[in-house]
Amino acid sequence: MYVLEEQSDVFVDAAAADHRNQLLFVSAFGRDTSIQQFMARLHEARREGGIEQMSLRRPAGAEAWLLGESAGSPGNNTGAALQLFVGDPRRLEKHTGRLPRGLLGNLVHAWIFDPALLEADHATRSGWVFERVPSNLAPGALTGFGPQSAGNDAAAARRQIADRCWLLVKQLSPVPLLDAWREGLIGPNASAANGLALTTSPCIGPVHALRVEISEAFARYVSEAVRCGALRETPPFTH
Repeated sequence: MYVLEEQSDVFVDAAAADHRNQLLFVSAFGRDTSIQQFMARLHEARREGGIEQMSLRRPAGAEAWLLGESAGSPGNNTGAALQLFVGDPRRLEKHTGRLPRGLLGNLVHAWIFDPALLEADHATRSGWVFERVPSNLAPGALTGFGPQSAGNDAAAARRQIADRCWLLVKQLSPVPLLDAWREGLIGPNASAANGLALTTSPCIGPVHALRVEISEAFARYVSEAVRCGALRETPPFTH
């Protein structure tokens, strides 16, 4: 669990920022009154006690790699595991569930997220691949889609993320794509000038967020790559 510095008695087990370093997803636990107060403060101005920025701090003595941090927050030099801005709170969706009563009393689990996680935006040709991943993965274990020396958990998680990424690319693409072109477009040797941006977001906890965005140059790149043979109907034979 991570400590939320801006709200007492609220603890976070997973969170992610988007490409603008704004709140994309947070999973929080706390007593009912603390969770309700936290969600209400997201909609208030800072001068009225509202929360405009969230700072998540790792517990004292915890090792970062054990907490599954996939990336740090840009410009973060405060010691926090992740810092992010709330952004426009009106875009956020909230769901809560009550845990069975235990030694700590009535606890509530809250999920707060940007609905952009649920559906691709065809107007901007962008979308998110958001996956739960094994909590024991070290930072960098999920970076890239090419072969890496990683454990079985990391390899399986990377395959799942790559599969979902390719499905989203095909969904957003303005031109039809063959599965044989997958390695040429999202593989480790894909051209950086192909008009396809894959951006990993800062995350903590057992989650991984990858943003897919297709620019106007993508269709031109695919057409030219097919003409010159860089993309073929069947993958090139390798020895």
